[in-house]
Amino acid sequence: MDTESFTTLAQTSDIAACACHDVGATIAIGGNEFVGQFDGSISVRLGKPLLSQDRLTTIPLHIVGYTTSSDIPGMGQTTFDFDFSRPIPPSEVEARHEREFFPAVQTMRLHILVTTDAFKGKVLRSVSPGALRNLDARDFPPPTGSTYTLEAQIGLEDIANPGVNLAVLKKVNTGIVSTQLSPAEITTNKGFVLHSRAGKTARAVAERREIEITYETALRGPVAMTLFDEAQKSIGVAFHDVRDGGRQSIRIPNSLWQGRAMYYQISIGGLPRTGLMMLE
Repeated sequence: MDTESFTTLAQTSDIAACACHDVGATIAIGGNEFVGQFDGSISVRLGKPLLSQDRLTTIPLHIVGYTTSSDIPGMGQTTFDFDFSRPIPPSEVEARHEREFFPAVQTMRLHILVTTDAFKGKVLRSVSPGALRNLDARDFPPPTGSTYTLEAQIGLEDIANPGVNLAVLKKVNTGIVSTQLSPAEITTNKGFVLHSRAGKTARAVAERREIEITYETALRGPVAMTLFDEAQKSIGVAFHDVRDGGRQSIRIPNSLWQGRAMYYQISIGGLPRTGLMMLE
């Protein structure tokens, strides 16, 4: 793909979802190391292209979903989820040449949450942001077989008792199994599926009294939705209630719509997930 084509795609703010598999992810606890084969998915929203002084293009990637799990010998069931509660710079794809975008460098930046049978009743989090990097990215969405390697080890601490590393994520090699643009649903993290990006035309917004966001969660709990404008300034809380698990919808009055795009953040049981509504 040349730079112009990728830049045009990025202007759509489309979402790409990738199924992924990790061979030999290594976690250290005390003096022991445990190796797992993880399967999961990662979804990103394309950001507005950036141009450097030497006229090389960077496409920001905003993670909207990440979850991967493994039944690790000696540790039990273990899941990594993206931590939406902590700010982190966007991920990105960086061009090496002006005209032909690829091969390029792709960096995925993540704060993660970890639940594992090895620490039942605890939720661990990354002490510092992690980065998965592909120094030879060939296309976007990445083709099957693309591999992303953990740049540096990540300490994992107990959210309830921070400051002490209970484990260390030492090695990750994530391979892409399949990809899809404009997916009908996104698994944001364990137990939560967002069924629509709520892309609407300006006419549709004007004609409808409400805009519907559909999601699916495994558990009953308090649900809140907060709206933000394009500058990510809070517009206000659009919804707050206790909801059952399963597939649910939240309806937003179109009178709250501002500008070409709005962000929304759904919080289920205190864990936030962020999405985007666009005028297409």
